[in-house]
Amino acid sequence: MRIEILKKIFAYSVTFDYYYAKIKECIQIMSTILKEKADENLKVAKYSENKELYNSAVSRYYYYIFQNILCFLDSNCPEFNMNKFDQSIFKNQNIFKIKKLERMGRHEYTINYFVDYLLYKKNIVPQFHDRTTISLLEKLRVERNNSDYCRNTFFSKLMFNNHVKVPFDNIEQLLKNINVINSI
Repeated sequence: MRIEILKKIFAYSVTFDYYYAKIKECIQIMSTILKEKADENLKVAKYSENKELYNSAVSRYYYYIFQNILCFLDSNCPEFNMNKFDQSIFKNQNIFKIKKLERMGRHEYTINYFVDYLLYKKNIVPQFHDRTTISLLEKLRVERNNSDYCRNTFFSKLMFNNHVKVPFDNIEQLLKNINVINSI
């Protein structure tokens, strides 16, 4: 929508094309930096898991996935703004879900935006098994929140494997299959 308004302002202007190309170039550079951070998080997650530092591993595995999702959204959804609720992407949802989305935090909103983008706008994840796997993103977000902030949760190896590692492996594989990871 912002792009359409800018096009009207700079109608028939070569200047618009120049600045639009520069903006896209900046977004690409920022996505590359974010991708490097994601890859670093994966290395730290694996190291933490090997050293049995499971709470840290939960957080780093989550951020690896989350930052790859942000890179994907930067490249594929110029209208996406993590800091501003956009109701248009959720037009297939009922009013109760939209009201719930308006109250979400940035991570929860981003995950819901990403999932709805894949399922409803692009129909990228059509199989039932893949839809189930993509829904695990929210579970991974909750587990990351628990590992970082919950005073009565401490991840053991068994809890880590069952609640985080297995869902993470499935999510990572699906995101690789649909070119979300390594999309830059």
